[in-house]
Amino acid sequence: MTRGQKTVSALALLLLLFFGGGAGGEPVDPRQKPPKPDEPCPTGQHWIFDEAAWAWVCAPSGVCPPGQVWIEAFGTCVDEGLACPAGQHWDPAAQKCVADKPPPPDCGPGKHPVWFGIIPGAGLVGWQCVDDEPPDEPDKPGEIKDVPAEPKDTPGVVEDDPADYIKPYPTGGSFYQVVQGDHAYGGANNPGIVYKYLRTEAFLSARDFGGLDDAGANDYAKTFAAINANRVKAWTQIIGCSGANDLAYATWGYDPANDPDPAYTGRVIRLVAQHPNNLQRLLNGQGLARCIKLGTQANKGNASGVRVDDACHSYELLWLPQLNRQALWESGALKTEDGETWSDGTSKGLPPPFISDRDFFYFDGALPEPVPKFWGCFALALELP
Repeated sequence: MTRGQKTVSALALLLLLFFGGGAGGEPVDPRQKPPKPDEPCPTGQHWIFDEAAWAWVCAPSGVCPPGQVWIEAFGTCVDEGLACPAGQHWDPAAQKCVADKPPPPDCGPGKHPVWFGIIPGAGLVGWQCVDDEPPDEPDKPGEIKDVPAEPKDTPGVVEDDPADYIKPYPTGGSFYQVVQGDHAYGGANNPGIVYKYLRTEAFLSARDFGGLDDAGANDYAKTFAAINANRVKAWTQIIGCSGANDLAYATWGYDPANDPDPAYTGRVIRLVAQHPNNLQRLLNGQGLARCIKLGTQANKGNASGVRVDDACHSYELLWLPQLNRQALWESGALKTEDGETWSDGTSKGLPPPFISDRDFFYFDGALPEPVPKFWGCFALALELP
């Protein structure tokens, strides 16, 4: 410290003794805080001012002096409640800056605003305008509110009735019987299989893991299912990757102009009435059967994937894997692994074991000899014995 600095300090102390403290009689520290050093701290540390040492010191990221809090977005400490970005405010309960909630927008006729904050995986922030539910159609078939909650598995209960796993509405962890007029994708005004499937799964995830009431979960589900990337991924990486669906229905010989997208296997489920009646087979105690011609990669796009027996004139009975609903809610992820399991510990991304273990049947010409051993992809793959 120079002689001049000592003189200033002594004068300041004399004035303090003569005039008293600051506001409310509090003592005033006459020292001036030195400027923060220009050089950076080591990686993982940041500068804080140590009042006791009256000096700048390097401290681990996240460590702040009393009265200040760490703001990750700034990479520094700030006074509590005083330094949030524009459009945000300090939440003392959460101990972080959170988004301000602006007034709801005017959505116009037939829609109403719903506050979502951030929808996991969707990139949608804040208020969203969603369609009103038709007040005069409370029992309209296919509405999400008509989908009952799935009961939790009860230890000791044998999963041996196939009727319990055949649902009239696309729901994860069950079979869905395709009917004439069904299509793969669709949206709110023309819902396809995947839209209904994702809406059901998102509804259950928002209600069971997000804590939303039925109305809030319904609004969330409609928004989530309307995202095109979610629908394409669900068809090509979930439904199309199911080993059961791939084995029974997929073909290389698809029509690129009219059929859904290929799965990651490169094969397509065409949604045509050229299959065995697998619904009846399951109810009769039989396994799934195949009638449509698999073909080879040389048949890609030539629409040669047709039935090999005129007795086959039913639509697909699709297995819809149950998604990991907690992961769907928390991150928007469409995944089946690490979710709920059947009583034997196998994933609900696959059919229940008492169905999977039944003998598979195929018509002559539907599959090459020898029959390929592996079907499907990712965690949904199936290996024949």
